Amino acid sequence: MQEVVINHRTKLYIAVGADPEEARSRYWARQDAKGKVLFAPKKQALT
Repeated sequence: MQEVVINHRTKLYIAVGADPEEARSRYWARQDAKGKVLFAPKKQALT
């Protein structure tokens, strides 16, 4: 298995010899289909 880093929190493991760019594009396509936000905006501190 080889590791594919998506972002600082997400890693995928794919077969040796598989295309890492294809794995990244498939990952992002699934995330877009879900409609979820991976990185929620930070809330502003009240002063």
